[in-house]
Amino acid sequence: MACSAWAIYKRSLRHLEGIMKFVAAAAVLGIAAFAAPAFAGPKEGGEIYQQRCVMCHGTGMANAPLIEKLQTLDNQKIIDALTTPVPMMAGAVAGIS
Repeated sequence: MACSAWAIYKRSLRHLEGIMKFVAAAAVLGIAAFAAPAFAGPKEGGEIYQQRCVMCHGTGMANAPLIEKLQTLDNQKIIDALTTPVPMMAGAVAGIS
């Protein structure tokens, strides 16, 4: 009887260990999926520009620099403008990041 109780105990521990490994792996994968940053590629960037930017930067409305001028700027200057926009631009860039 003691032998079978010991066997049941060991089997239960192995089963519990398997469940714990599964839960830990699921937690790591879940965290990684939500923590991974999403980057827009050229196609998505073009779509964002058409949806949110072209109305001003395509026409020069409100003295917005035209796309030709924007293309000469370095990436950091554009990132700075998107993250700390002038008041006129704040509504257009809200929620982009």
